[in-house]
Amino acid sequence: MASRLARPESSVCGSCDDLRTQSKRGGNPLSLPRGTVPTRENLLFEEWLRLLGDEPPVVDCSCESIGPDDALVVIDMQADFVPCDPTTNPHGGRFGVPEGDLIVPTICSLIAAATACGATIVATRDYHPYDHASFNTEGGPFPPHCVQGTAGAELLPPIALALSDAWRRRPDDVMIAFKAFHEDVDSFGAFPYETGGPGRVFIRNPGVEARRRACPSGCHACPFTGCIVLKQSALHAAKARGVPPDMNAPPDLLAMTNNDGKERSRRSLREALADKKRLFVCGLALDFCVLDTCINGVAAGFAEVYLVLDCARAAHLAGIGQHGTGFLTAPREVLNKLQSHGVRLVTSHTCCGDKLLESDLWNSGPTGAQVSSESRLESRLESRLAFPESLGPLGLELCHNLSLKLDTKEQAYTLDLAGALEMLAHTGFSFANTGS
Repeated sequence: MASRLARPESSVCGSCDDLRTQSKRGGNPLSLPRGTVPTRENLLFEEWLRLLGDEPPVVDCSCESIGPDDALVVIDMQADFVPCDPTTNPHGGRFGVPEGDLIVPTICSLIAAATACGATIVATRDYHPYDHASFNTEGGPFPPHCVQGTAGAELLPPIALALSDAWRRRPDDVMIAFKAFHEDVDSFGAFPYETGGPGRVFIRNPGVEARRRACPSGCHACPFTGCIVLKQSALHAAKARGVPPDMNAPPDLLAMTNNDGKERSRRSLREALADKKRLFVCGLALDFCVLDTCINGVAAGFAEVYLVLDCARAAHLAGIGQHGTGFLTAPREVLNKLQSHGVRLVTSHTCCGDKLLESDLWNSGPTGAQVSSESRLESRLESRLAFPESLGPLGLELCHNLSLKLDTKEQAYTLDLAGALEMLAHTGFSFANTGS
């Protein structure tokens, strides 16, 4: 079973315009934390969907929920890939994807739900040296970002917290994978590039020229592409002490060495996931690292590869990108590449079902308030309705320590925060207590 996603309308009835505008601050406008009224719009994702044209994407609604034979791959949810924010991301944003912060709450719930379902969780990290070939300071196209040992290379705090919680529950099924750590080689995808793949690997060859594109038609011979899972002693030390692990811990100094007779469990990500049949991929940026990971995952032999559409965002530079208001890649081109390689589209709710609502990750917060999210991508776009109409009469429910009350007669709402504001603000939300 599949459903076509209709392009969203830009407005709804006037009486709900203000509430609709304030409803888009959460994980994304289609995956609101229930019982909250966000205050920042998420227009770029809707624009991206509109730019697909008259043929909207097909979302696979028959996909079986994620389980023990599957892996959730969270791509590059690091500080430098998310816009700088003085409160939630003060030291990042050097290569930020606009609205990348809006998918954070949904991905956190997705991690918790996938853990509860027995899936393996992988978080990838761009892990560049300071003189990486892709940096514009070295003749490359990109600003310096995700430099090893800097705050910008760290996983966002909510993502790290979600991974830490998952690791404490099932340490053998949660891993960090590093990529693009060689000075002369860049790699968007988390799996090695094969002949016939995207060919978007950059390599610096000082003996020939400062920098060139490597393997434009096939990359099987290019070293250091894809992700490597490396030994991280800090994680194992935390397990032994019974304390929360630091998911931003660096790999061991000798983690890449295997010629001295010592076994350090260095593995490619493909080797680490050798027993997995399906991949569910999310993160940043949709049209670069997420796209290439999906395509390379198919080439690596996984039976099925899914892109979790509501948990990814595309690169956008206003006034610079050539598509729409600034997208670097045409949305239709991205969709065509995915479809031509057999990658399927799903939503967070489709791949995790009710488990997404049962996540208790946020219950461990200081206030005990629960933030649970559910993707409404299909229903919202198909019905062309916006929050709150698209959620239906049961969409707004009482949440632990937080409630939203609607007065339909007066066309007004009131938030009862009950001490939960501080915790929710920590996750990146901001609120207006009353409105119309």
